[in-house]
Amino acid sequence: MGVLTCKHCGEWAHRVCIGLKPWSMLANAFACSHCECWRAWEGGHAAEQAAARTSKAITKLEGEEHEQSTAQTYYYRLNTVRNWAKGEGFAEEDIFPSAPNVAMHELVALGIIAHGSYHWAPSYLEGITAAVGAWHASKRVLNPMASERAKSVVKAAKKRALRLSHTGRGPKTPVSLELLKLYLLWLETQATHIDRARHEMYWRDETWAALGFFGLLRRSELGALKLKDIILEQTAGRLRILIRRSKTDPGHGQSVWIAWRTESGVNIGNIVKRWVDARTANGASPEDKLFTAWNKKENKMSNRPLEAKGEALAQQFRRHLQRMARDCNLDINVKDYAAHSFRRGGANALKEQGATPMEIQEHGRWTSECYRRYLERTAQERLRLTARM
Repeated sequence: MGVLTCKHCGEWAHRVCIGLKPWSMLANAFACSHCECWRAWEGGHAAEQAAARTSKAITKLEGEEHEQSTAQTYYYRLNTVRNWAKGEGFAEEDIFPSAPNVAMHELVALGIIAHGSYHWAPSYLEGITAAVGAWHASKRVLNPMASERAKSVVKAAKKRALRLSHTGRGPKTPVSLELLKLYLLWLETQATHIDRARHEMYWRDETWAALGFFGLLRRSELGALKLKDIILEQTAGRLRILIRRSKTDPGHGQSVWIAWRTESGVNIGNIVKRWVDARTANGASPEDKLFTAWNKKENKMSNRPLEAKGEALAQQFRRHLQRMARDCNLDINVKDYAAHSFRRGGANALKEQGATPMEIQEHGRWTSECYRRYLERTAQERLRLTARM
């Protein structure tokens, strides 16, 4: 009972010597370390089974994560439709009727498209139409967006949204480096001197802005970050952000490297470290989200994660910007800015500092040349062009 024999080569070993209790039963399953290593190297049956099990587990995990992310996006877009329609005075039964064979009111369907053509990017507008179509398909009723009139409205709306996004007159006006520094300073002033009771909320918003601008992170990437995805290397003067899943990378993962302190004087590392330390001090684990919602009732930071794309922080950014414009007497149109303005602003800041198009594309993790739509010519560049005439 104290000896086991290898099923491949006949080599024997004491149970106790290999870490097994004398009464443990392995039947004919024991294989010595030499045979196991050889079969794994040779690609034997055991190695193939292990690889298959591992691959299956990874595929299942990625599938569950993708399904969860897709479902969150779907319900978020439907909620966008509901909020807009209720703001316009439509009843719930006109928006998402509970009756089995009743479709959304045509004016709601066309109205949300017309509204989105002025305020959303073409891709988001397509996402809204897809979500509304999926909702009608689930009820097995005719989608009002499938009518000829609706198709012409959708087509015109997409053209308008595309035109606005190309000309830069849409809501995603880039945040300049100067405006970002002023915004971070204003948040710091609020947390330190004016609104100390909510200092953690301002620390969170500082971190969101700094990572979004200097890391060129998408709103969905920021909302998906966990505490374990932030690797602080202060002695090396850098921090590493692990993007586990993004719009252009559905599961392989990418790393974004950011300097601890920039030449423009922004101490990104200290901003991020302070927020990570605050989350950890509040009992958050490495698996918890980096950005969480503010509990208005208890006036403190909660551990409840934000929605899939962090819409709450996007709206918070506009409110902060409006207050800052009033406090600092700035002549800016707050409605022209959105959470994506940080990513677009970071790309333009890189361009102004002399980064090549390839460097901008790599840092922003673009797989196509669509990043060129983010870049705008500065006043100096336009002056140089006219000077050549």
